[in-house]
Amino acid sequence: HDKIEGDEIKKTKSEKQTIETGVSWVKAPEVWDSGYTGKSIVVGVVDTGVFLHDDLKRTYRGNSPGHSHEDSWLDATSLRRSTPYDDNIHGTHCHGTIGAYSDNLVTGVAPDSLWISCKFLT
Repeated sequence: HDKIEGDEIKKTKSEKQTIETGVSWVKAPEVWDSGYTGKSIVVGVVDTGVFLHDDLKRTYRGNSPGHSHEDSWLDATSLRRSTPYDDNIHGTHCHGTIGAYSDNLVTGVAPDSLWISCKFLT
């Protein structure tokens, strides 16, 4: 389990992550210090979809054992695509605000949460 110290998530004694400014501004690290990182929480976003870039792949429930696109993604538009996509980028931005996470930067307020998505808007 990651330990939170101030504005850095301490992965190991030698590896630290930078916390994105906006995440610090809303005081997310203070919430993390209380033990709330989004762990065991699944967040659903209904928006313009999502692009599965590297900062979102780790927290996509469809990549978790026992899950897939079938139970983690829905394209409710007339296109009915079976894999996540975002032709507007707004939904991807929303997902990143909630749970984006990379090896060296935390940009989401709930970096240990998992997410599912419904594309409803185009």
